[in-house]
Amino acid sequence: MADDADACEENEQPKFDLDLDAFEKDMVPVLKEGFLRKRKQKGMRVGGFGSWQKRYFVISNKRKQVIYGKNAAACQDSKGKKFIPWEDIEKVRMSTGKKSSEKEFEIVMKTDQKLNAGRSFILEGDTRREAEEWVAQLNKISLEYQRKQEKKRKAMEAINNRSTGRFHDAAEEDREVQ
Repeated sequence: MADDADACEENEQPKFDLDLDAFEKDMVPVLKEGFLRKRKQKGMRVGGFGSWQKRYFVISNKRKQVIYGKNAAACQDSKGKKFIPWEDIEKVRMSTGKKSSEKEFEIVMKTDQKLNAGRSFILEGDTRREAEEWVAQLNKISLEYQRKQEKKRKAMEAINNRSTGRFHDAAEEDREVQ
């Protein structure tokens, strides 16, 4: 009888259905937050410079967005917040213009998105180091998001290929590219 129990234990593997993305969202809902200055887009003066607005920014891991508003409470309220979806971010870089400060950075949006298409958000931290930390974190999440999306795309493509009977391996893909 003990042998049957041992055999059963050896043959049965515990099955875990762990969603790592959901787990990560719950464990680390906010990746970075704090006040930054945002250059106002509307009503820009001649020369391309608008006035600065102090805004509270939150990099939300849970929502996969950069949320901003007048203060932390506004970022919680659905009416007082604005957002930048991670998927819409093309790149984040330190500003290099002649008239930009060493504490400025910009979030450049993809041109093919409906929301904020082609727009750049010009932001400024209190110090260059703070700005660089925001740039590093935003680039990291943007790159990770793009990798996950590419992985999902390839998985869906593989599923579609199986269902249509089209199979090929990585070596075949390499030959097709050449």
